[in-house]
Amino acid sequence: MDEPTRRLAILRSQFRVATKEKCEFVKYAINDEAHPEVWHVLLHGFAGDKGEYVGGEYIVRVELPEKFPFDPPKFYFLTPNGLYEKETVVCIDIGEYHKENYRATLGVRGFVAQLVSGLIGWKTIGKGISLLKTKVGEKQRLAAASSSYNYTHHEAIMTAINASYDAYSAKWPAGNK
Repeated sequence: MDEPTRRLAILRSQFRVATKEKCEFVKYAINDEAHPEVWHVLLHGFAGDKGEYVGGEYIVRVELPEKFPFDPPKFYFLTPNGLYEKETVVCIDIGEYHKENYRATLGVRGFVAQLVSGLIGWKTIGKGISLLKTKVGEKQRLAAASSSYNYTHHEAIMTAINASYDAYSAKWPAGNK
């Protein structure tokens, strides 16, 4: 198997694993089959300790590097959220700036779960590149505005995420929906 075919097989396998069963906080999409290394992910449905993220819907662009799964994905939040700066590479323990902490066994699903954990546990996150320090009220304001923001600024991505979710969730057993 040549390298591009092998890489494509890895990326498709990662998508199958990520979408095999319901994850209550995440929806996945590969919007462009010509570029399966770029995924869009919607993080939603969680609240945080003080309801900081109630109603929040956050689009994240995940870019899988050439050496994935051995190198960590890059990620860019496209929706303002009060923790991660928009459209920049963010410093997290298992990200681009700390490759030594990343484990290939996480895969995309595990990596994205860490992003959810970061939002929920924002109080325990230290300082880092592109990390924002906002108050609970600002996080709540951004959460309330997030859906409208996404459909105003990223309507095509939201449409693709929802269509992708509808397609892969239709394959789940009835009790998993």
